[in-house]
Amino acid sequence: MRKISLVLVTGVFAISAWAQSGQVGTGRYDQQIQQEVTKQLQSKDKWKGITASTDDAIVTLNGNAKLLIDKIDVGKKVDKIDHVQGVRNHVQVEGNVPDEQLRQQLAEKLRYDRVGYGVAFNALGVGVQNGVVTLNGDVRDYPARDSAIAIAETTPGVKEVVENINVLPTSPFEDTIRL
Repeated sequence: MRKISLVLVTGVFAISAWAQSGQVGTGRYDQQIQQEVTKQLQSKDKWKGITASTDDAIVTLNGNAKLLIDKIDVGKKVDKIDHVQGVRNHVQVEGNVPDEQLRQQLAEKLRYDRVGYGVAFNALGVGVQNGVVTLNGDVRDYPARDSAIAIAETTPGVKEVVENINVLPTSPFEDTIRL
């Protein structure tokens, strides 16, 4: 069923239309896109709770995922399908972990992340509010930054990640200065 609504916005009429989940629009490639998206969603168990609708080559994803990384991955996968012009990722991440418990879990994981790689100068802070994790601080290199983000994205209960990590400049003299 297709819904259309007219909205009066500062004297101008705006038309908004959307398709219900699983619906296919009348665009040139919508049917082909919808078939490929459905095939992709059925290919992995972690995406079983996700549905999609296609309208004018825009795919809207709805449903639930267990981890934030699953939500991110499905959006990236669908965006790579031929003729897809955009993805609206409305997938919700399951699980409600208390903020303080989630913050402690992440702090513990990040404290020991990359130990053994000679990383002695990473200084990260973690904040959590309503499942949204904010990572702050400084790291020595991009792999350390990417690792911290990956830890947050794969932790159950994390709804979103806000990354404010600064990668310090590379110089052989920097470690001497830091010591």
